[in-house]
Amino acid sequence: MVLAVTIWEKRVSPVFDVATRVLVIKKDSSGKAGRNIKKLSDRLVEDLVRLEVDELICGAISRNRYCSVKAEGINIFPFKAGDVEEVIQAWEEGRLNDIAYSMPGCRQPGCCRKQKKRWREI
Repeated sequence: MVLAVTIWEKRVSPVFDVATRVLVIKKDSSGKAGRNIKKLSDRLVEDLVRLEVDELICGAISRNRYCSVKAEGINIFPFKAGDVEEVIQAWEEGRLNDIAYSMPGCRQPGCCRKQKKRWREI
């Protein structure tokens, strides 16, 4: 399993489309994880494929990039925000969809969620 989290300082990068770094976490069959920070080029999707990413946690993402990432078979957790270590812990514990890890503005009923649901249908 390879998880990638777009990062900006110690937080999830707010916009995937302009992210320049990603934290890559590779877990082996024993559950041990190796971590590396990788620089991203302007070919973000190709970079994720090259890094053999299975799941991506990111902030806002354009529809075109979302569709391109999904087309590569990568599971996406978009519109996430917060301290990187807290977000990773929430992912490990299956709590990543808690409202605490949603981007600001995603706290209102119907905000962003309709958009995310529609994108999943593509």
